[in-house]
Amino acid sequence: MKRRAFTSLLPFYALLRTSLLVGFFLGLLWLSTGEGATLIMLPAILAGSIIILLSWRRAHRNHREFRRLLEGATKFSNNDLTFRIQPTGEPQWDRLSICMNRMARTLQDQFETLRSERTEQNAILESMANAVLAIDTQHRLMTCNRSAEELFDLDEDAKGRLLEEVLREPGIHGLVNGMFEGSELKSTEFESNVLPGRRLSVLGQLMFSPNKDPLGVVLIVDDVTDIRRLERMRSDFAANVSHELRTPITSIQGYAETLEELGPKDSKESARFLSIIRRNADRLGIIIEDLLTLASLEGPGQLEEASLESMTVRHLFGELRDRMNRLAEEHAVTLVLKGSERLEFLSKGDLIVEALSNLVSNAIRYGPDSGAVTVTASGDADRISFTVHDEGPGIPERHLPRLFERFYRVDTARSRSAGGTGLGLAIVKHIALAHGGDIAVESEMGVGSTFTLQIPHRSDERPIPNASHIVS
Repeated sequence: MKRRAFTSLLPFYALLRTSLLVGFFLGLLWLSTGEGATLIMLPAILAGSIIILLSWRRAHRNHREFRRLLEGATKFSNNDLTFRIQPTGEPQWDRLSICMNRMARTLQDQFETLRSERTEQNAILESMANAVLAIDTQHRLMTCNRSAEELFDLDEDAKGRLLEEVLREPGIHGLVNGMFEGSELKSTEFESNVLPGRRLSVLGQLMFSPNKDPLGVVLIVDDVTDIRRLERMRSDFAANVSHELRTPITSIQGYAETLEELGPKDSKESARFLSIIRRNADRLGIIIEDLLTLASLEGPGQLEEASLESMTVRHLFGELRDRMNRLAEEHAVTLVLKGSERLEFLSKGDLIVEALSNLVSNAIRYGPDSGAVTVTASGDADRISFTVHDEGPGIPERHLPRLFERFYRVDTARSRSAGGTGLGLAIVKHIALAHGGDIAVESEMGVGSTFTLQIPHRSDERPIPNASHIVS
């Protein structure tokens, strides 16, 4: 502070020193000329005084203008680029003020452009669902987006540290090392070391400066676990469909060829073969019907357009009796329906009836003859629950997680002999999800199994998931 005050007084010290020197020389001149030259010296002294006064005023004005420009320069250096130096009428200083104001305005525009571009780039980067990481040539993490932070559990301290320290993924390290060494490999896919059970896909791209100097590598990481699982399921589904359709078709073709060879000679054998052909044709029709039902449930927009209809448990139980009584009588199974018949729920058409029919049909077919199948309906303020309990042999625990997959069977031979297609439980799951609900199963070996279908009390309050969100 003292140094700044001393600097501001330097022009006055210089002016005082000049005035003293002029006064000193004028005094010597007056002494050397004597008293007779007083009248001659007075104009000279007066002229000198005027010169000193004008010089002092000029120095004071220059000092004031200098302080004004210094204040403006200080504001600009502190990033206050909105400040403007006001002109005072001094041409030389005003030209400098205009230049400084123009410089501040240019810098402000450039900073605003850079800030806008950076905000836009950050917004794009942060909105990306893929994890993005930037690595410099020293293998240090330059930056990453929110998806990367969430995927690999990174924090703010991770930036600036070595990639090997913050991310222990050998697959990523190998890709980065290879790219810095000139490898043409720019993508890889591997099982994650940090995220067990997850599969990651990584795409890398080298970064260069305008002078073509290498700056580092940008990595785009994507979790492809669900995609690969869906691809595998699609492949398995196609293989299973081919296998399931091939069996009845082969049987029909074989017996039809046998009938052609026999001709009308053996009517008894012909009738038996025709019965087998008819049975396989029916099975083929059931498989196709179930596939079409599954496709309609997964089709985008079809369920959204279906209207919700109010249905009572009384109506539901009546439909189940009409559909299942004949099958129950064939197996001597008692069908028990329990619950308040006045209870109401919302269903998309007869889909809830279809789901429960599948569950009851399975319980009758795979349970013991002369047993009982119990259907119970209950509800509270939030959900409606339907349970189907059988007295069958039970399902081994290892099969429960995959029980609702397409064509998955616990006992393949028994399922086919009972006429099952392996699609019934998959259909039930899709119907539950379409109503915003869920399906669960509990089973105990030697005791029986209980399937529970739950839907919201008001199904229209839940969004219907798209087919891409339904995984069975």
